Amino acid sequence: MSSSTIHLIIGVRVYIVYPPTEQNMTTLLKYLRILWRILRQITQTYVNALQHGFTFVQCTGETVTITPFFPTIVLATKTSAGVTIRSRCQNDVPSQLRHLGLMVNRIEAVQYVFQEIVDTSLEHHLAQLNNDLAIVLVASELTTSSRELTMALGAAWKENNSRFWTLIEVYISTPSEQQIHRRIARLWNLALKNQGLSQCSACLVDGEDLEMGFTVHFQKEHRNQSEEVR
Repeated sequence: MSSSTIHLIIGVRVYIVYPPTEQNMTTLLKYLRILWRILRQITQTYVNALQHGFTFVQCTGETVTITPFFPTIVLATKTSAGVTIRSRCQNDVPSQLRHLGLMVNRIEAVQYVFQEIVDTSLEHHLAQLNNDLAIVLVASELTTSSRELTMALGAAWKENNSRFWTLIEVYISTPSEQQIHRRIARLWNLALKNQGLSQCSACLVDGEDLEMGFTVHFQKEHRNQSEEVR
């Protein structure tokens, strides 16, 4: 998932954007799960279930940025053309972990519509998420904002790591999978040291109480058993 910045070259577009509330994320997930299996006139039902949307108009020459996980409907009042630039942000990585199900079902839906192979695209996006996670951990600094990001990442990891590992096991080749296991624990340990944190950001256990060492602790306690991919 990434932010989308759209520069409108010609025409007029109307946007309806919905916040990523639990209700809206659940509705979107249900919609994507049905859409990828069979195409029907079901869009209206799910759009009506979305809540707290806001509307704005984009005119020729204007630029709009849509952040990740904001369900968006775009309507063109006449023929329009624009340029879209996608960008990834460190602060979005915890949300990517929390909404892994959305990522999977969105890719499946798009690939189904265009009759493309799902596995290849999922492998690419999982590899990208793994790289994003590594970048955030490597770039950790001794600042309040960086510490807050690491703690948010830890909370998201605690709730979603079993699904993450299941997807890695299914879609990533074995040598790369094993490398990912080792690297994530090592980089997380490095991030905590760089930020002077004494607690595991995923479970808040004090590092001084870990006789086994943080890396072993992370591999043992925060690599939960696999779950069903769907």
